[in-house]
Amino acid sequence: MEIIKEWGSNLFIIILALSFMEILLPDTSMGKYIKFIFSLVIMITILYPVISLIGEY
Repeated sequence: MEIIKEWGSNLFIIILALSFMEILLPDTSMGKYIKFIFSLVIMITILYPVISLIGEY
């Protein structure tokens, strides 16, 4: 149960930090690429428990 709490808090902190960074970034043509990279980071964070379970076998 502790692992789920830690994962949830890490996910919240990462989403909060990336959202704050996205607000600070100027609107440029690179904006869509930066949002894509941020989305990949969030997706990896969400899938990390699954990836770690697969890695154990």
